[in-house]
Amino acid sequence: MLTSLQEEAERLSLEEDYPNRTIIDPSEIINTELRDKLHTPSSQWYFDEYSGLYRQNASLSHQKLDDNQSVCSRKRSIFTTNDEEENWPTPTSVEQVHSLRKKANSMRDRRKNLDLCRTLMDAACQELRKKKKQDLVLDEVLVLEAQKILKKLAIGAVGHNTDGDAQFLLANCYGVGGLGLTLNRERAFSLYIHASKQNHVESTYRAGVCYEIGIGTTKDYARAIVYYRKAANLSHVESMYKMAVILLRGYCGQLINTREAITWLQRAAALANSQNPHALYVLAMFQFTEEFADDPAMISDPSYALELLHQSAQLDHLPSQVKLGELYETGGGPVEPDDAISIYWYTKAAERGNADAALALSSWYLTGSVGILPQSDREAYLWAIKAASSQLADRWTIAKAYFLVGMYVDRGIGISHTSAEDAKIWFKRSAALGHKGAVEMISKQDALSCPTVSK
Repeated sequence: MLTSLQEEAERLSLEEDYPNRTIIDPSEIINTELRDKLHTPSSQWYFDEYSGLYRQNASLSHQKLDDNQSVCSRKRSIFTTNDEEENWPTPTSVEQVHSLRKKANSMRDRRKNLDLCRTLMDAACQELRKKKKQDLVLDEVLVLEAQKILKKLAIGAVGHNTDGDAQFLLANCYGVGGLGLTLNRERAFSLYIHASKQNHVESTYRAGVCYEIGIGTTKDYARAIVYYRKAANLSHVESMYKMAVILLRGYCGQLINTREAITWLQRAAALANSQNPHALYVLAMFQFTEEFADDPAMISDPSYALELLHQSAQLDHLPSQVKLGELYETGGGPVEPDDAISIYWYTKAAERGNADAALALSSWYLTGSVGILPQSDREAYLWAIKAASSQLADRWTIAKAYFLVGMYVDRGIGISHTSAEDAKIWFKRSAALGHKGAVEMISKQDALSCPTVSK
């Protein structure tokens, strides 16, 4: 009975405070990017030249944070402006939301108001996770109050005294249709531009991406470069990496400038972290591939390249882990063959879903390594299956995985019985992706099943 009275009170309070509210679909209250705002950083785009795609990368805000800081300490370091630390409690009722809002208004502190906005957004996420579909009153209040705070901080009364962090967060919401807002990429782009004028580096980077791809505005490579360079000069790691790739490959209508590109790579590598290890890997690969061996801007130092690979691999960069596995398997240059280290890095990458590492690990189990890895046909087969099941591998890797599984099935390696028909299915899949060995195996199977009759 008490619960019913409380729910009715909250319903009346909502109708009183928000007479013109629109009912919000709970599935659209918080988008994927904002769903775990306090637990994972917000997403942003960077260009991965090795895949030719724009990928999402993470960074909490334009301020540099130590990866080992707790969520609470992150919130305090960003939003606390005096000696008194204000941690907003998660509201559990409409009345508590109103009380927190009044308290934030009385403080007249933009940082604390933005902190409260994030707290309300996170609380709305928690309500959604509980899947309470009978009463969405609190959900609506949380979202609508968060909208009010965010718009006030981002837009301001007359466009002055606005907040770059709030503009960035509001732009994210408009860009994906989150927080109950209508998808509006033009509005998102405009907010990124305004935040960039306040030297908000994440917004500056995204403005460059918008200009390059044409999101919310027309494509303009020249303006994209201006924003990328501005963010890079503000020590934004992804922008440094982006500028390096552009100048190395001549993208966005730029002339190739190897010297400046390597300078940006080195600056990005010096600031590398678990979210941004790419520059370390690229610098190392230049040494091993000798792509710029004759360029005076690149001094040959294989030992340093190996050190860079180890740094990026320890930051969980999958391509670096696979490359280390390969180097320690075959040896060469500054690397002495070491089965244990090779297997270690292959295993690290394979367990995180890398198909190339899974294939390599399959081969290791097929042969085994004395005193390090016991030979196991079953493990070899299972790792090959794992590689073939990957959704992220490139075409050639998948073709090799299909072919290897086909060979295991054809010869009964790791399975209890052989099946020429099942093997042929795998060979056909591999052949469709251009694997010549698979084409040959299909021809051999066809020849065996339809022998020539001699006269």
